[in-house]
Amino acid sequence: MSAKKRISAALAYPLVKRLIVENLPPHVRLYLTGLLCSIVAAAATGATAWIMSVMINSIYVERNAAAAWGI
Repeated sequence: MSAKKRISAALAYPLVKRLIVENLPPHVRLYLTGLLCSIVAAAATGATAWIMSVMINSIYVERNAAAAWGI
């Protein structure tokens, strides 16, 4: 196996900058759509955790057995 060659940060920065400058403008709407979808997914995950925390607290902390049947 050959050893992997590492590129220095000084050489990588101009390459990354060029890639962003050339590829971001034509696809900015697609990137923003993807960002919006990621935010919605994160909010839905957080909302699910919040809803479940209310149920868990009701069942286990408040000892409300009837709440378990509401699931």
